Amino acid sequence: MARARNDDTVTYLVTKNNESPITLTVEEYDTYITGSNKDGDYSVEVVITDTVGNTSQVTKTFTLNTAPPETPILAFTDTGSSSDDGITKKGELPVINTSNNTSITYLVTKDDADPVAMTIEAYNAYIAENNRDGDYSVTIVATNIVGNTSSITKTFTLDTTPPETPLITFTDTGLLANENITKNGKLSVTNASNDNTITYLVTKNNEDPLTMTAEEYNTYITGDNKDGNYSVTIITTDIAGNTSNVTKTFTLDTTPLAAPTLTFTDTGLNNDGITNNGRLTVTNVANDATLTYIVTKNNGTPLATMTAAEYTTYITTPIKPFCNATKPTTRCSIPTKSTCVLVSMLSLISTMLDTANCKSWPKNSK
Repeated sequence: MARARNDDTVTYLVTKNNESPITLTVEEYDTYITGSNKDGDYSVEVVITDTVGNTSQVTKTFTLNTAPPETPILAFTDTGSSSDDGITKKGELPVINTSNNTSITYLVTKDDADPVAMTIEAYNAYIAENNRDGDYSVTIVATNIVGNTSSITKTFTLDTTPPETPLITFTDTGLLANENITKNGKLSVTNASNDNTITYLVTKNNEDPLTMTAEEYNTYITGDNKDGNYSVTIITTDIAGNTSNVTKTFTLDTTPLAAPTLTFTDTGLNNDGITNNGRLTVTNVANDATLTYIVTKNNGTPLATMTAAEYTTYITTPIKPFCNATKPTTRCSIPTKSTCVLVSMLSLISTMLDTANCKSWPKNSK
């Protein structure tokens, strides 16, 4: 087709969607084809007519599509303590409404750096790598087969760093410091920050675990009938949903021992607690119990704690002769400690008394 000259006339015969053709000038066609709701299948015949009536023409068929694709819908997982704070440990941004004829491009800006264009596969590989924590602005652009686009931007903070492993205080009240038998089952976390959430997963006697807050656990473990074998996992969760944990196993035993039975020989008069035999026979003692004697003599400071054997040795060891500072000691027998001890059943308190063997002095003593 010859190029139109200035004095030639150009006419457009426009057929849309097999409807009746309409005749338009160049200006009219440009206005028509760029107007709204003009998408469709076209056959356009362009006719050039010169000043003497000669004509030439050419026909073009095409489909006009100016509609953008659907705006991408993102599946973003906010794993933080708040569901809308934009803090997460998962930076994936899958688009859930793409069609086969639409391509997706990710424009990724991290910490105000220059944006980087990526495919969805490249973005997923990038965001899953180590050391990707930071502040992100990700624009996702959907482009259809004719080049129309739509986009959406998501801003978020990626935080994949777990909090510190919980440090717990546990009081082992048993005989051995590391046998994990205790009468105090409280477990306190000493290094949690104000932004962290503490959760206790409590398994007792291999039953199903219970989930508790710290306050709920303290109430539970100090309640009645809580003795048993425990496995307690303490989980620290930060504001992005990252976790760390520690597990403590122990046996809680808050049941007091049966009171021991003491046999005491009162050699004095009328059960007056005066004796010449300070030995104490203890019965009704559990096999795994430990006996400790705390002895106070003459209302003084308690002596060092003693085992049963040490107490027997102590209470039966002879002391120096004595009776009365104004009387000859040869007039009195030599008592043992056992002759001058008053022992209470609870505190094993001994008091020196000068009465059990030295009851009286001869009137004519010299």
